[in-house]
Amino acid sequence: RQRGATSVGRTRAPMRACALLLVSAAHALAFRSADGREPFDYDHLRYSVVRIQAVASEFDWHVPFAGAADSVGLGTGWVIDTKPEPIFVTNAHVVSNAHAVNLQLLVHSSKKWEANVVSICPTFDLALLTLKEKDSFIDELAARDMRLRPLELSAGAANMGQPVVALGFPLGMDSLKISAGVVAGNEEVQGNV
Repeated sequence: RQRGATSVGRTRAPMRACALLLVSAAHALAFRSADGREPFDYDHLRYSVVRIQAVASEFDWHVPFAGAADSVGLGTGWVIDTKPEPIFVTNAHVVSNAHAVNLQLLVHSSKKWEANVVSICPTFDLALLTLKEKDSFIDELAARDMRLRPLELSAGAANMGQPVVALGFPLGMDSLKISAGVVAGNEEVQGNV
């Protein structure tokens, strides 16, 4: 999607928080059992990963007074905490310049929940989101005996060669997809690995 001319007001996260989120993001989906073999059941991750819809206005310089048309971008996010409220992480480029952001927990339903972009770290391409109606969201999940499952974040970088899985909604698909691989390597960015 193209970036629009309208942007949502937000604060920028401190560099250290961004670095911690980047390290956590790289390691959050690394799952290994105690014996070192990768487990095969990833079904529980459907309660951790959300689909994100961001609506931004596109400005056409060829027709500047015609008004801006809306474009919709889709992305993936995951829950990192539920107390005191659900907090989600996504890529900054998914929600930058958006004037409306919605989340979907597709294991529950296709219902869209309005979200706030509370922080963006452009250096590491990360953004934090919260729900506008968190109590209603939590109540609806509880009514169906469901709950969010935050991904456990790591304090350090994933090691080269470590098995990892990537989850998401490629090309805006309505079902969660998974692919497996290994960490190809680490790179230092502004003093952070």
